[in-house]
Amino acid sequence: VHIVHVLSGDEPDWQGERGFITADIIKKYSKGDTSYFICGPQAMYTFMREELKKLDIPARRVRFEVFGQAKDITKFEGYPAELKDETFSLTVMFGISETVIPAKAAESIAVALERAGIRIETACRSGECGFCRTKVISGNYYVCPEGDGRRAADKEFNYVHACAAYPTGDMTIRIPIM
Repeated sequence: VHIVHVLSGDEPDWQGERGFITADIIKKYSKGDTSYFICGPQAMYTFMREELKKLDIPARRVRFEVFGQAKDITKFEGYPAELKDETFSLTVMFGISETVIPAKAAESIAVALERAGIRIETACRSGECGFCRTKVISGNYYVCPEGDGRRAADKEFNYVHACAAYPTGDMTIRIPIM
């Protein structure tokens, strides 16, 4: 593991890299099949995604710490903003049980489940991704591009991460039993 500290603040005695973590700095310290682990505020993630694009680094070699749902999903490209004030029916299947709850279009499925008192593991708030993997049986949804940690097979077989998926119509899902 090679860690490079980059200081963006004003510290006169700092001898290391300064400014933001740019494509030039990444290129300077990268060798071969480097993997990148990025942790910081959401604004940094947006900036870093653009810098990484400049270097054509495959997504499989980049990991971002995750923090749960986006602060304002309506700001993301492709989100159907005309639905932001809508509430849909979410049929939730778990084990042999089934219940129907309301789900707001501008809140993630995980938040709808929590609001209804249905427990789903969401370790994203502590930096882990994938615990809230949920099977979509039917219905339409939007997945936040910045929080979409799904593998290709998950996309193909209609799984979402409940913390990054937003209903855009009535849905039926199957969640893991806790």
